[in-house]
Amino acid sequence: MGAGASSGGAPFSDGKGTVSDGKAGDPALTSIADVLVAHQQDRFRCALDRHQQLLAREQKHCRLLGYESSSRYHQPLMKDKLESTVCLMDDLGASYGRDHRRHHDFSQVHESALDDGPVRAMCALADSASVVCASSAGPLWVYNWREGRAVSRMRVAPEGDRAGARGRPNCKGRVLRMSPFGSDAGFLATGDELGRLALWNLAGPFCETEVRLHQGEVTGVRPDPASDALFTTGGDSYVLLFDVHAQRLLARGRPRSCSCGDGIPNTVLELGQSGKQIFVGGVDGKLRVWTKDDRGLQRQCSLGCSGSKPTQCAVAADGWRLVVATCPAEDIHCGYEPGSGGLHVFDTRRLGADGRSALVAEHMAPSDRWAYGGGDGVCAQGGPQGVIDMALFEEHGESLALCLMGGGLSAFDLRRAATAAPPEAPAAEGLASYAVVAPEFDFDIVARPDGGCGRPSEPCAILTMGHLVLTASTAPSLSVWRRPPAGEDAGHSDYDGSIKDPFVLCARCVAFETPAALHGDQARLPTAHRC
Repeated sequence: MGAGASSGGAPFSDGKGTVSDGKAGDPALTSIADVLVAHQQDRFRCALDRHQQLLAREQKHCRLLGYESSSRYHQPLMKDKLESTVCLMDDLGASYGRDHRRHHDFSQVHESALDDGPVRAMCALADSASVVCASSAGPLWVYNWREGRAVSRMRVAPEGDRAGARGRPNCKGRVLRMSPFGSDAGFLATGDELGRLALWNLAGPFCETEVRLHQGEVTGVRPDPASDALFTTGGDSYVLLFDVHAQRLLARGRPRSCSCGDGIPNTVLELGQSGKQIFVGGVDGKLRVWTKDDRGLQRQCSLGCSGSKPTQCAVAADGWRLVVATCPAEDIHCGYEPGSGGLHVFDTRRLGADGRSALVAEHMAPSDRWAYGGGDGVCAQGGPQGVIDMALFEEHGESLALCLMGGGLSAFDLRRAATAAPPEAPAAEGLASYAVVAPEFDFDIVARPDGGCGRPSEPCAILTMGHLVLTASTAPSLSVWRRPPAGEDAGHSDYDGSIKDPFVLCARCVAFETPAALHGDQARLPTAHRC
């Protein structure tokens, strides 16, 4: 037995009280205590090796997702990430958003609602976290940017169902105008390009009512502050006041035959602060002022916009500054060479019989303002001229008109524009009676967040909610920016904070990458850069 065991490599004594199996460096254990101690050390060594492997793997993955760290004090965070269970795509998106916020100071999430196309119109609700988005394909979705997800979707036809069948709302056509309705903004009024007005209950969500009011597209929807009715306008030149609950028409206005505005399609509608003045823009480059009284809707005067048709119209908080964004008018209706579009500021206190003295400031956009080059403040040419969209920012003692023009964002100080206007004395023959203003600052909202998407994009919609500014691009993406106050600290006492970005990116929502887009040079995750 002994000889056979020795020849077979069995353990033998070396004469020093240690049992060896014939291999150098592997001493045998002769007591239970040594066995327990060695077993505990093996467990610790195996656990340490396992944790190091997992942490190395997680660090590699997190480097791809945007969180890169090799410090020891970050290992508890990495271990917590390992112990978390990621079972759903929503959990994966939330984890990616947290990693992105740690590395870039803003969160980035993926939203399947953006698969319907870029956001072409946005509407703010009662709170500062929710916004209604209208996609280019037709569907609507309510997006909560703090939660980072769409909470509801509308105008989505069920599979195999015909749009509008059995009382269901029509889902064809793109929504052009939206407005919250009700005291708590629990309803949403929409107008689409097929002339339909719809009222949506956001608690469902479901469609309360739908009616076709206009021949052509609906280009303006605003609630009447004095009643449960809606002002609408469209491509048929009519201005209507419609009671959505009683389903009846309360008032109707249209320019008289052979008068200014007769047969001219309208492009935008906005109400004055009192609700008695209605401002309606036309494709002929004019803004017509209507009033509502006991006799119904009456047209008072027309305001010229330098041959540019209004695309957006808003009244400032002071109640008398009327800001109009324009793009080139249609020459077939204009009668003369159209303008290049831009920004126009009117004083509603100076509306006369002809409205010529109401214009106080103007900025016409040059067509070659932005040159292609791919850097900051540089956008591609060939896009739409004039102002695509506009929103007013009135916070922190500022009054700015934020305009999407030339592929970027331009901000105009409305208070400076009003004070720069000449006195109310009549202008001399051939001289302008209004001031020409320049942008307060320009900011490229596309190149920084969408610079790594691998394809060119342009801004297409803008909205303000308090100190927040929401922008949409054709990437498609939706970005939430914050306007820092003028006295906000930007570093230590020795840091010169005089030069800083006018907006800080807080959150960003992008579409899911399709499998076809994940090949070649685009085989990477969407990236974003710190503002």
